[in-house]
Amino acid sequence: MSSIPPVVTKENDGVSFPYPMLSPHNYTVWAIKIEAIIDAQEVWEAVEPVEGAQVDAKKDKKARAYILQCLPEDILLHITKKKTAKEVWDILKTRYLGSDRVKKTHVQTLKSEFDTLRMKETDTIDEFAGKLNAMSSKFSALGATLEDSSLVKKLLDSIPDKFFPIVVDIIQFHNLETIPLEETIGRLKAYEEQTLRLRGNTNDTEGELLLTHVAWQMRHKGSNVDTSSGGKGCGPSSPSCSKWRGRGRGHGRGTQRQDSAGGRQQ
Repeated sequence: MSSIPPVVTKENDGVSFPYPMLSPHNYTVWAIKIEAIIDAQEVWEAVEPVEGAQVDAKKDKKARAYILQCLPEDILLHITKKKTAKEVWDILKTRYLGSDRVKKTHVQTLKSEFDTLRMKETDTIDEFAGKLNAMSSKFSALGATLEDSSLVKKLLDSIPDKFFPIVVDIIQFHNLETIPLEETIGRLKAYEEQTLRLRGNTNDTEGELLLTHVAWQMRHKGSNVDTSSGGKGCGPSSPSCSKWRGRGRGHGRGTQRQDSAGGRQQ
């Protein structure tokens, strides 16, 4: 089924804005776009007025008109009696997000989806990051929040073993409670891109590519890493490190082969 094309209007300053049409399945994205457009026209205060503040009548009419032109006929006829932008906005939110009880149910469902979300071997970092951002937007639409720290930990816990070296590096040298999600994504993308380049130029296995000093120590010695450099440490008390060390045992065979070969040469 083809999607409804957006309405394009031209404002007084000559700038054209595409106003997306609301559908049964796009409310979250639709609401984000409409809020941004109405806010850019400096009339968002009519939709969500400051408590106790008087709403300007002209701004209210303008904001209401913006919302109405983005609604299909069946929804438009249903809310035509709502005379303020806030009333129109609130009834749409209630219709698509439901009552508080329904919202809580939706949040619980999203939490279950978030807990089971995993990155596939065929996914890129950008693709999986997009899934996390989409999940975060759904939480926000329901009045809940996914903190960056939760998203960072989910990202590091969900990606395949081939990212073992850079994950250990991030865990060792950064505080997972404060490192921004975008910075984490950027570091993983840089590693991913460099790995792809090296894979095209060498015959090395994935487990032997781009080993950081910390990852090498952990695989080769199996001991705790010195935390004097300012990192949080990566010993038995760190669940994330213990998890990744366990997942990375199979990769140690390459280093063992090198050690054996070195011993024979001596």
